[in-house]
Amino acid sequence: MVPESVRRARSHDVAYRELVEPVTSPIIMSHRFGDHSPEMAVLTEVVVRNYAGWGYETPTAIHDLE
Repeated sequence: MVPESVRRARSHDVAYRELVEPVTSPIIMSHRFGDHSPEMAVLTEVVVRNYAGWGYETPTAIHDLE
């Protein structure tokens, strides 16, 4: 199984099939301890906003980054 975005690779010898049921994959964030850079703040905000838009609870560990 591959993400839908891989379909754009258009490999001539691969057939892509839709799954009957939708599936999701978690977002895993790795970062340097104590990283409070502006870039990390933006990334955290994007993840929190997307989780809310998808109807998921925000992982509690993400609050350690704020």
